[in-house]
Amino acid sequence: MKFVKKYLMWFILISCLFVTSGCVRRKLTVKSDPPEAQVYFNGKFMGETPVDFDFEWYWEHEVELKKEGYETISNTEEIKAPVYMWIPFDLAMELLPFTIRDNRELTYTLKPRKVSLENDNQEVIIEEFDFSD
Repeated sequence: MKFVKKYLMWFILISCLFVTSGCVRRKLTVKSDPPEAQVYFNGKFMGETPVDFDFEWYWEHEVELKKEGYETISNTEEIKAPVYMWIPFDLAMELLPFTIRDNRELTYTLKPRKVSLENDNQEVIIEEFDFSD
């Protein structure tokens, strides 16, 4: 009976550890100058800058910013895992009874789109003359 109580106690303790375990929350903030640029993260629209959202994994991610009148920015950003998320430490971090927060930030400066007046004038000239006989 003493043997069963000992293992039952260990089972309850380990079960409580898994039930009360925390997790790692990964949050990415994307900012831009000027603000209100549309942010696409791995092809999915996330909102306008400044925008916060959770990401699921570390490694390379496609980040794209678009704003009317500005050049589009398309980057592959590598978000590296902190040391405490390397194997085998990651298992221990997932089992802790509190949430670990990993907040990252990306900041971009958008460049105004250059408009070529020469190309616009050439298009108008071509439209005005009919070259077909």
